[in-house]
Amino acid sequence: MNSSTRRFLAAPAVLLVAAALPGCGKTTIDSKKLEKLIAENFTGATVKSVSCPSNVEAKRGYTFNCAVTLDDGRQGKQGVLITNDKGHIQTTKFKFTK
Repeated sequence: MNSSTRRFLAAPAVLLVAAALPGCGKTTIDSKKLEKLIAENFTGATVKSVSCPSNVEAKRGYTFNCAVTLDDGRQGKQGVLITNDKGHIQTTKFKFTK
């Protein structure tokens, strides 16, 4: 795949609200809702699956990755930035791993 094709494969870098789950004095990101949001907003390819870490605290400025598998078998990591302590997130760079 050439570099011009790679540029079009990513979840758009837009602000999304991943429902936060309050509990034990901290708010955490709802990983299942975030996985669905990434899959639904991914452009340039069809997503087969998304796997995000669970129990991520909604802490402004924290970044993490979700594993993405495309229908054609390629795999990558979708970067996620938490933009506030209420669970608002922004997708960042998508990088292929396979």
